[in-house]
Amino acid sequence: MAIDIDWGNIEETILIWTCDTEWTAEDYYAAVRTSKELIESKPYTVDVMVDMQFNRMRPTMILQLAKFGYRNRCQNVDSVVLIYKNAFWLFLEETLQRIFSRDLNLMFAQDANEAYHLLAKQATI
Repeated sequence: MAIDIDWGNIEETILIWTCDTEWTAEDYYAAVRTSKELIESKPYTVDVMVDMQFNRMRPTMILQLAKFGYRNRCQNVDSVVLIYKNAFWLFLEETLQRIFSRDLNLMFAQDANEAYHLLAKQATI
């Protein structure tokens, strides 16, 4: 699978997407469906990290894909952290914040350590 999904901790409170260098819209839709099943199986809130550090694609229709993920999110998702390292995602950060942050805690990080730190900090608020 071009988007690997796994738990990011033993407690299964963080779900991590690790995106290959290239992925398709179909890979994304499958990842959303798989994530929904995993998250909805938990009676508590779950955070999601989307690790796109090694992604080199500029997928077409990125805002439509983000909108699909937003509309299909689980009620028990607390925070989403997008991990990226390229200028394309930096460019989209402000746009995605404006569109989706109204009722979703959307954060951005440069690496997994920063993402875990952001989630830990958020948990103490």
